[in-house]
Amino acid sequence: MKLNVAVFASLYAVTASAVSSVDSPTATISAGRVIGTSTSVGNGSTTVNQFFGIPYAEPPIGDLRFAPAVTYGGQGDIQATAWPNACIQQGSADLLTDQSEDCLYLNVFAPSGRAPGCGRAVMVWIHGGALKTGSSAIAEYNATLLAANQDVVVVTINYRLSLLGFSNSPALAVEDRNAGFYDQRMALQWVQDNIASFGGDRNKVTIFGQSSGGTSVSRLVGTMVENPPFRAAIVESGWYDYASIMDIASDVPGLAAWNSIVAQLNCSSSTNSTVAELACMRTVDSSSIQSALSNASSLTFTPVNDDVTQLTFPEKARRDGRIARVPILTGQTANEGTLFQDPTITSLDEFVADYPTLDPVESDLASAYPTSDSGYASQFDADGAIDTDAEWTCSISRIAGLTSQLGIPFWRYYFNATFPNTEIEGYGVYHSAELPLVFGTFEASSATLEEVELSTVIQGAWASFAKDPWGTGPGWPRIDTPMDHLVAALGSPNKNETGWTMVANGTIDSKCWIYQSIYDSAAGGTPWW
Repeated sequence: MKLNVAVFASLYAVTASAVSSVDSPTATISAGRVIGTSTSVGNGSTTVNQFFGIPYAEPPIGDLRFAPAVTYGGQGDIQATAWPNACIQQGSADLLTDQSEDCLYLNVFAPSGRAPGCGRAVMVWIHGGALKTGSSAIAEYNATLLAANQDVVVVTINYRLSLLGFSNSPALAVEDRNAGFYDQRMALQWVQDNIASFGGDRNKVTIFGQSSGGTSVSRLVGTMVENPPFRAAIVESGWYDYASIMDIASDVPGLAAWNSIVAQLNCSSSTNSTVAELACMRTVDSSSIQSALSNASSLTFTPVNDDVTQLTFPEKARRDGRIARVPILTGQTANEGTLFQDPTITSLDEFVADYPTLDPVESDLASAYPTSDSGYASQFDADGAIDTDAEWTCSISRIAGLTSQLGIPFWRYYFNATFPNTEIEGYGVYHSAELPLVFGTFEASSATLEEVELSTVIQGAWASFAKDPWGTGPGWPRIDTPMDHLVAALGSPNKNETGWTMVANGTIDSKCWIYQSIYDSAAGGTPWW
């Protein structure tokens, strides 16, 4: 999907203010004075202060490459007027900036008016991209409108990806290998230490993310059990608990991926010394690493189960109540799986060969997802539906049941809408389709009235949850029973005056019985994203 960078026009006009250094908004934090920019929204009645590229950690270069982040120690004025570099990544994305190893920055979007009480609710965004691509500097994630429309402070963060974030180097202690997750934690600590300077309340932080950003949120909920630096969590299209069931057979994961890239960069040790290999890899020019990763699509640099940032048995921890007791809002799009399918596959046998964990239930899949006049139009559509149910729908349903038993407030949504200006023909309501509406960054000049209205509904629900997670949450009924429950269908043509339709989970979860034995087996598996 190619999104227009000039996303603020027409109905959602955002006009950059003509500002000088004298008029630029400032905030004083522990590292010094931060100098940003201001932007007027719509008719100019609302101004949002934007602070781009604030460092929260030291550049992870040299001996800090592959290591857990070190708190930023600089002092002095910080010019926060331009998007930060994206972290070096594996693949491509619609990045607004160049890639660099010096990438541990965050952005703050804060309404300019006086904050009420102790400060505004804070929403911290963790981007997706399979832990190998993405950045806070993507036009789709510009949080100006979300901050302006909902009177919240929004923080968007970068974190290390792919090889540099999840190296799998055996020379590192296991608990030090998930550098990207430690980056996320350090960014959250920065929010705790500094967000009051931007009008935010450190005690009202909600973390939210989509895809691997959502799985990152779920990891934080599952591992930061005592005094977490957040009070609520929104997980969009991403729980890591059972992600391993859709691992692709041809991928080269973990240690094998590390060994492959070490050899490619001429760092293999003649004595098989993993310490020597790590030392060599820390001296390789970052441009060489970037080049190698751009041609390494089959290599998967997986997070490790360190039981610090990622649990070996996340479901067991949930069953035992060893998770952060924070309210959760979670959901999915209707056709999550379509973006991940191979259109050349023409049979279920071929599909299952790619996803061997599904082999024990292949006969059930053949019955439940037929390609016939009464079933799916093509094998591609059937494969997408299987992936949607196995990886998203049914895992969310299972997690909803387990979490509700703990007495933790839990809400579920189902996004089911397409619009001409974000549609990808043949892919339905694809993975990430809701994001332009969450941030209001759809092509406004070609937006339909329904799209604008639904964006308003979704922004309002997300912000309402962030402001009152232990009360009304997003506004629809929470889940209080482990089995039957209601789901808010967002985008339904039968929506009520609130903008959603409540549907029984049975209509969405009707095929989830197929996957329960797979989940049982995968409950201790190693997720990759």
